[in-house]
Amino acid sequence: MPRSSYAGSASTKEKARKRSSAAANRTAPDDGAHASPYARSEVTRLLCASAYLDGRFRRSVIKEFVERREQVAAPSLGFDAVPVVRHCLHARRLELKCLGWLTAAWAVPFLALFLVWIAIAVFSDRSEADLFVAATLVGVTPGVMLFVALCLLAWLSRVVSGRSTSVYVDDRAERSPRKGILAWLGTVIRIAAWAMGYSYAGFILTLVFDRGYGSGWAEFDATEFAALMLIGALALVAWVVSWYRASVEHVLSVDLSKPRFSGQGPEVAEKYAPLLDAVAREQHSSVVIYDPAAPFRGAGQPHKPWSLALELRPADGRTPTDGLTGRRIIDLVRPQLASLAERAGATSRDRLSGLEVSECVFLPAPLPFGYQREQLPVGDSDAPQVMRHIDNAVGEGAEQRRHFLRIRVGAWAEEVVTTLFVRAHTQGRMLLLEVVPHVLTPIREEFRAVDAIVPDRGARRAVSALATAPVASVSALVSLFQTMASRSRSWRSNPDGSRVEAPLISIREQAAAGPLSLFQEMDVARYVKTLQDRIASGVRQALVEAGYQTDEFQQQIVNIGSGGVFIGGSMSGGAIASGEGAAARHGSSSPAAADSAQAKAT
Repeated sequence: MPRSSYAGSASTKEKARKRSSAAANRTAPDDGAHASPYARSEVTRLLCASAYLDGRFRRSVIKEFVERREQVAAPSLGFDAVPVVRHCLHARRLELKCLGWLTAAWAVPFLALFLVWIAIAVFSDRSEADLFVAATLVGVTPGVMLFVALCLLAWLSRVVSGRSTSVYVDDRAERSPRKGILAWLGTVIRIAAWAMGYSYAGFILTLVFDRGYGSGWAEFDATEFAALMLIGALALVAWVVSWYRASVEHVLSVDLSKPRFSGQGPEVAEKYAPLLDAVAREQHSSVVIYDPAAPFRGAGQPHKPWSLALELRPADGRTPTDGLTGRRIIDLVRPQLASLAERAGATSRDRLSGLEVSECVFLPAPLPFGYQREQLPVGDSDAPQVMRHIDNAVGEGAEQRRHFLRIRVGAWAEEVVTTLFVRAHTQGRMLLLEVVPHVLTPIREEFRAVDAIVPDRGARRAVSALATAPVASVSALVSLFQTMASRSRSWRSNPDGSRVEAPLISIREQAAAGPLSLFQEMDVARYVKTLQDRIASGVRQALVEAGYQTDEFQQQIVNIGSGGVFIGGSMSGGAIASGEGAAARHGSSSPAAADSAQAKAT
């Protein structure tokens, strides 16, 4: 593709640089020009909550948006990715704070122990000091080893069994547990962790009641002092975990609750402002940078795509005009779709009344070397740089740059998104029509735990913190190493921004569940059939206006709608078969002729 097809005008580039410069001074979310209409959608809220409930999802979001600065954002259909990224960064910062406090919780008791040793060495004789130090080491060392083993076993049991390993441990946000040998192994490790926990408690009780290691110094028993150190360390760790759980629960139950969710997200570091501004511009743009291996990334799974090639035959008694173009077809299809927005009554809630119709252009990645992200011709369809691409791409039939009419229906609170991509152009005496439906399925069930989480109070919070302290301790340490690796990758990835790549993942697709429910399948089928019928009406109108026959086109559409495959060519003396298991025969009754005329349903 020519270099000029990617670059905007000089004024456009200057505006992009000014926007980036202004964004660099912002640290808090705002309601500026790039505010998304889906910032407060239910999908956005659930994805924001998953940043605290699923560490794996949070890491994938940060990896896609923060580490890979050269990659543009995938289309965000029915949600806003900016607050999701903000909450992921905030959740990571909370975990790092938790790790810092956990480190202090273990350091304080041992620092106190060291100061006591110094005091004993100064104010008592050498033999008594040596006995006290040895006795405390005998008590503290096994206790620390038991607690470390408890933490590792508790964390490993969750890893092996496929359960959540987030610092905020909540069984209501569990992923699908593993089955087979891993499930059995996870159960065994969990039993071992419980046994280690009882051993740790028994060891502390032994230190408290055992008088075998008395030092004689200040009539204080060294084993009791060792037990005090272990209990103090455990209490501080539990207090830190309790603080962390309270912080997360405040975000989940207050900031991310349905009544108070604002769709803005928490404040983040100033260095992320240009990145978030770029994501806001790209996610709803009418120019899509795509990966040739997965061009419709972000739209979900394909749903019975189809295409047809129709020979244009003049209608009887008419001379065809030259007005049948891709632009004319699109212009006639759009009013047919817009009429679906008319409500049947004041109380109608049919989601077709809120369908969105827009034109978009797909550009292949990677972009030519030297073009940076702020120079991308992104924006809505009214932006000059986008309009130029749309005008040039519609009807051209190119392989790489492709023009589509995008029709989107968001149902079930934007959790079931049906999107149809329509491409039409003429070549010679042929009409080429492509219709590619895609469906995004609902958010995974474990992400809905945000509505079931109620902040703990008093003794319940203390018990929850104590029970989850072992797993949270290891998870926080693992999070530290993952954060260090993430920042290292971010630092090493394309620092000059001289190459722009397509998105590798869609966070919406990653959060999607598996199959649709029966009602949802029925809705998707209704949307697709209705939209395809209106598309066919617009194309048929274009054929009539241009003076071409429509019989063959109608027959192909009927066959496609019935689940069959059209046997091409003129219908003079031909046959049509539609429906599952149908067969059409014409002419010779010989087996060879019958086999050649048979049409099977797809």
